[in-house]
Amino acid sequence: MMNILQEKDRNNFVWQPILFYNWGLDKLSVFTRITGLARNMLMMGALIPFNINIMSVYTASLQLYIEGDFCHPTYQMEDIICYIRWLTLIKRSLKIKPIYCHTISGPTSDRIRDGVWDQLEFSIILLLKLQELIYAQLFYGLVIIQIIMHHLFVFQSLLLITTTIRLFAMETDPILQQYFIIPLIAVYICLFFMIFMKKIAVKYLLKDIVIEKIPIWKDFFHWILSLIVMVGYGLTVFYGFWEIFFCGKGVCTHEPSKKKVLDNIVQRKDETKVPIQELQTEK
Repeated sequence: MMNILQEKDRNNFVWQPILFYNWGLDKLSVFTRITGLARNMLMMGALIPFNINIMSVYTASLQLYIEGDFCHPTYQMEDIICYIRWLTLIKRSLKIKPIYCHTISGPTSDRIRDGVWDQLEFSIILLLKLQELIYAQLFYGLVIIQIIMHHLFVFQSLLLITTTIRLFAMETDPILQQYFIIPLIAVYICLFFMIFMKKIAVKYLLKDIVIEKIPIWKDFFHWILSLIVMVGYGLTVFYGFWEIFFCGKGVCTHEPSKKKVLDNIVQRKDETKVPIQELQTEK
C-alpha cells in the first residue's frame, strides 16, 4: 500500500507481485514442478521488467479501472486481456511495477494445453488490438516476438538434445563434439540455478508459508529431466495450437483459471435482487 501511495503517477502503473508456484510442489510430478519454476523465472525476468502482461494477482488505481472500463472478474483470461484493453483505451504508456510481496499461487496444471489455449486467445486479442496498441504503446507489439521466441527456445532444446546424441553416437571428431556439448552444459547450468534459486527462496523468503521436503536425490533427478520437460512442454504447445486450428475456440476451456465460485456468487446475488418497481411500490 505504501509503495502505491508514494507513487505520484499511480494512474499509469499496474502493480504485480512475484508469483511463486510452490503450492505443494514437493508432492507433484517433475513436469508440474519444473514448469512452475520456469513460470516463476519468466515472470521475474520478462513479464514484469518488459511490461509484457500481468497475471493472476495484481492491483491498480480506481482511476485506471474507470478509464479502462473496469474488468470482467468472472472471465477466465481477464487478468491478461484487461491489460491490453486498458492500453487501448487510456491511449498512453502503462507500466508494470513489481511488488516485493511473496505471493503463493496454484502450481502449473498438468494440462499444459490449457496454457496453450490461454496464449492463443491472448495472441488473437493482441492482433485484433494491434492497430490501437500502436497508438497507445508501440513497444508492446514486441509481445508477439516474446511469444514466438518462447516456443522457438523449446524446440531449440529438442534440437540440442537430438544433435548431441547424434554427434556422440555417430561422430568421432572430439572437437566437433565439444562444440555441441558446450551449449548443452550452458543450458543445464541455467536450469540448475533455476532450481537452486527457488530452494533458497523457500528457505529464506517463504519459510513461514511453504513447507517443502524434497531430498537431494530428487532435486538431482528433476534437474536431469528438466530439459526433457521443457521439450515435452514445447511438443504439447505445438499439439495445442493445431488442435485449436482444426477444432476452433470451443476447445479453449481452461478449467484451472475459471472462476466458477465467483460466477455462482454473482448469479445468486442477481437472482435475489428485488426489482426497482417492487421497491417503489413498498415505499
